[in-house]
Amino acid sequence: MGPVKMASLLTAIDLDLFDLTDESSPTAEEVTAALGSHDANTRLLLDTLTAMGLLTKRKGCYTNTDLAATFLVSPKPTWLGEMFVSMAAPSTGSLGTSSSGSSTARPPSPRK
Repeated sequence: MGPVKMASLLTAIDLDLFDLTDESSPTAEEVTAALGSHDANTRLLLDTLTAMGLLTKRKGCYTNTDLAATFLVSPKPTWLGEMFVSMAAPSTGSLGTSSSGSSTARPPSPRK
């Protein structure tokens, strides 16, 4: 999985997004309101997760695919979210930020 897809997955896990889309089929506006997030960025994340095969979108409503419902909903015993977070810890530095938004990029080396 490439860094952008991994960052999208980690962001969704961090926000408990798959918990929101498990038993209901919220619209992007409803997800934005529930998360208190930015509307356009939330739509981009939802559409990215749809393209990744983790959500489906029907009539503007998002719901988990079977894969996401089985492995990415935190209250379920089959949840693998922590595994993805642990696996990705070293690889997210290539994007310069962690899923929490803090910078992981190294400062430039001083010139001699």
